[in-house]
Amino acid sequence: MSLDNPPPEENEFLRLFGLPPTSQHDVPPDFFLPSPEEQKRRLAIETLHQRYLQQLDEYQSPGSPERHDYPPKEPNTGWKIHLNVDPKNVRTVSKFLKDNRFKHKFISGANLEQGKIFTVYFGSKQMAQKQIPIVSDHLDHLLEKPGDNDEIPVAPNIVARFDVTANLANNEFSARAYHQGIPLLNYASEDNLPQSLDQSKRQLSAKYGNYFGGTLTPYQPASTPSS
Repeated sequence: MSLDNPPPEENEFLRLFGLPPTSQHDVPPDFFLPSPEEQKRRLAIETLHQRYLQQLDEYQSPGSPERHDYPPKEPNTGWKIHLNVDPKNVRTVSKFLKDNRFKHKFISGANLEQGKIFTVYFGSKQMAQKQIPIVSDHLDHLLEKPGDNDEIPVAPNIVARFDVTANLANNEFSARAYHQGIPLLNYASEDNLPQSLDQSKRQLSAKYGNYFGGTLTPYQPASTPSS
């Protein structure tokens, strides 16, 4: 295979090896193909994705101001939760979230491998602590174990994190590095996560105060009395 004008991702690969991106290179036909293991992983994700789409189309719902309080200038900065739901239960969960006017999305770009089937947005710590018990009490029996991610448990089978998406242009916080539900500063060392977490919390507290609030207190539903 000859590459006269390689696509962007192949250009980047060639650049890393010091090869001019516009030159012709003799490349084996399978050079840019993913490994067999990666192909299996992608196929499994796509198969799972299709199982969900058979039940419900992906969507985003703006919800009601009674359920979230994101600041207008930073509409993506705040607390949110993830719900892992089996395909057979997504319609029921979706109906509850829509009927109760929660700001949320169904998949819509989320990571299925990590069980992020529904994302529900709250904003401030105060709003999150008020709304999480409502979600938990009504949906607990429909939720699966959360996926493998670095978020904090805030109710049975519900995990949360604080996002600062609106600030990424300032290169303060990482878009991908989280620890215990807190975004790490871009310069933070992952070799000393406790220290990096403390630095991030102090920066977020200085910037957002009680809106951030440090962390969320887990909700513990009342146990059902034995009959």
